[in-house]
Amino acid sequence: MWSGKPDGSAPTGLYEVRLETSTAPGASSPTPRVVIVADLTSLHTKDTSGEAFPVLSSDGAFLLFSNYDIDGADTKEDLFITRRTSTGWSAPQRLTRGVKTSSDEEAVQLLDEGRVLLFSSPRAEKAPLYRVSLDAVLPPGRY
Repeated sequence: MWSGKPDGSAPTGLYEVRLETSTAPGASSPTPRVVIVADLTSLHTKDTSGEAFPVLSSDGAFLLFSNYDIDGADTKEDLFITRRTSTGWSAPQRLTRGVKTSSDEEAVQLLDEGRVLLFSSPRAEKAPLYRVSLDAVLPPGRY
């Protein structure tokens, strides 16, 4: 996953990418390049901020990210989850169980083989890290 187009030609967004390498004729070593597989910025409507801090589950089944202003809601930065489907990605759901506060939640990461969610939140004028079980925050209908 990538937040922003690799070539800098677009504002912050969310893109599924693949790293490919090829060796040009006469070259001695392969050259890597990032190929956009899917533009996921269309997962939201009326979104003025763009997605950030994407993290894909190790099995590729779901994606976590943070975002402001989903559907024009003018909110703090919150964490969202979207599920890979047979036709692309599901509509994002805001994570509310165990992580939602009146502050921002951002910089999400998965630890311990995807069982633990780590995120930052500038609560009480600090930016500490918070750790919570993934099972405790996922919406009903396990991802």
